[in-house]
Amino acid sequence: MANNSTPINVNVNFRNVSYSPSTGWSGTPTWNVPTPVNVPPSKAGDSMSIRWNLNAAAVPAGFTAEFATNGILFGNGWTGGPPSSSNSTTISVNDTFNGLSSNQDFEYTIAVNLGGLVNGQYVQTTFSLDPDVENQSGTANLAIRRMAD
Repeated sequence: MANNSTPINVNVNFRNVSYSPSTGWSGTPTWNVPTPVNVPPSKAGDSMSIRWNLNAAAVPAGFTAEFATNGILFGNGWTGGPPSSSNSTTISVNDTFNGLSSNQDFEYTIAVNLGGLVNGQYVQTTFSLDPDVENQSGTANLAIRRMAD
C-alpha cells in the first residue's frame, strides 16, 4: 500500500504588511497558491493526501507567520478527511478516491496568522485566501514495472 501526496506550496509575501501601535495593522500580503489544485485518483489499496506547506517571505522583524488553528477549512460537501497539522507550517488531509465520473471541485479557505510582540504586548492578525481543490475524474491505473532479467 502506497501513501501518495499532492503538495501545495502556500507562498505568502508580507512585504506590504506592517503594524504600528498607534494605527494597528496596514497592508495586505501577496499570495501565490495554485488553484485549482488537481488531485489524481488513487489506486486500489493506496491512499492519497494533500499537504499544504507554508512559505512566508518578508515577514516583519519580530513577527512570525504560521497557519491559523483552522488553517485549511473546507466548505460543505468535502468528501475527504479532516485537516490536521503536523507543525505550524504544514497541514495535511486525506483525499483517497477513485472512479469519479466527472471532476469534483471543492472550495476551501487558507488562513495564516501573523503575530509578534510589540511594546510587550502580543498582537496578531489573520489573512485568508479562498482557492479550490479539484478531484480528477477517471480511474487510477496500476503501474507496470518491468523486472530486470
